[in-house]
Amino acid sequence: MAGLPYVSIACLVAGALLVLALAGPLTQRRWALAGMGLLSAIAAAAGARIGAGLGGPLAVYAICAFLVVTLLLTPSLELQYAQQRPESAALLLLAGAGTIIMATGGDLLQMTIGMETLSLSSALLVVLGRGEAVAEAAFKYFVLAAVSLTALIYGLGLIYFSTGSIGLPPPGSAMSLSLLAGIVLMSAGFAFELALVPLHWGALDLYSAGSPAAAGAVMALSKLGAVVALIRLVPIAGSSYLFVIGMLGLLTAIWGTLAALGQREIRRLLAYSAIAHAGFLAMAIGSGAAGASAAVFYVIAYGATAMLVFAALAGAGPDAISFAELPAKLGLQRSLALCIGLMSLAGIPPLPGFWAKLALFGSTWQALGPVPTILGVAAAVAAAVYYLYPVPDLWSTLRLPGKLRLHGNAGVLAAGAATLLLTIVPGYLWALIRP
Repeated sequence: MAGLPYVSIACLVAGALLVLALAGPLTQRRWALAGMGLLSAIAAAAGARIGAGLGGPLAVYAICAFLVVTLLLTPSLELQYAQQRPESAALLLLAGAGTIIMATGGDLLQMTIGMETLSLSSALLVVLGRGEAVAEAAFKYFVLAAVSLTALIYGLGLIYFSTGSIGLPPPGSAMSLSLLAGIVLMSAGFAFELALVPLHWGALDLYSAGSPAAAGAVMALSKLGAVVALIRLVPIAGSSYLFVIGMLGLLTAIWGTLAALGQREIRRLLAYSAIAHAGFLAMAIGSGAAGASAAVFYVIAYGATAMLVFAALAGAGPDAISFAELPAKLGLQRSLALCIGLMSLAGIPPLPGFWAKLALFGSTWQALGPVPTILGVAAAVAAAVYYLYPVPDLWSTLRLPGKLRLHGNAGVLAAGAATLLLTIVPGYLWALIRP
């Protein structure tokens, strides 16, 4: 890692402060608010040239792309009080800054601060939403995030006790009991952000209760930050611990898939599926060097597709939506976007989800062996079943003439363009990630 991209972080933090300073005038000017946030995100992406890790500035570019889609959805963000829209945009920018710090931090303390910034911003962003469940979901996530922070700090202390430094220990370091315990505690904190079983309960409610635009952003940002942090931390403990993480990922993928198969409400289905995808990502992380590139490729493809799905759901209201209600709630254009997103998440070729799973299971076959990989493939095939549940209802809408709805479609178009790009040229992203 080349160190923190300070320019990118400064752009996002400055943008958040500027939005808060102009909160009064921006409350009634939704697109002006979105435009100010977009400028901050674009400036942050440009500032990534100063130095980020993970294939150069790729991590920062991906984070800023997720922010751009969500900021375009800001005018349709479902809030309890409309005058809090500027605060929501500021929290989103701060969550992006926290994700960058978490992914590119030069030492363990920076990564811990980044994760806590992301967690607190995520909880506050969701609690501003409309509906009866957001307060309980955000409070549960806040409490569990505080517990995970305790684990991170205690683990950091043990690593400092063992090595005399808060920096990441180099691979091949002499493994004492205190150093191993510190790595385990810190990886558990990052596993909470990734939403691995059994640390998934807070994220599960947050994903399903929050406004779709906010939930999609939290889901994409938290998974990207946690994946990069775990890729940097877990291999230090050696191959045995990598195998444990891979098996925990397999358990998570199977559990999330079985739970999602019983869902008949779209947001709860997507929340459980996010847990399953966290498991697939952990399998790639547990594959060591062979799976690191696959995990990054997978999380970026998943994030782009998840943003498309949640962009399609933005503005549909805070209440639960059954599959049969989707066509009436979404209309023609959003139904098409949701169809494409669900098919990509299911791994239907040639959409990005297919290429991501192909890269992931290739690495797990090499590192974890055939049996875990076959079980993971079986979970992925079963996942395709529940992703395709809503498609017949949505497809019936696509065969009917529909009225163009401009409300919030800018975010849908941006997420759709990212998904299309990864469908056409997935090899370009893979080439950027590969060392």
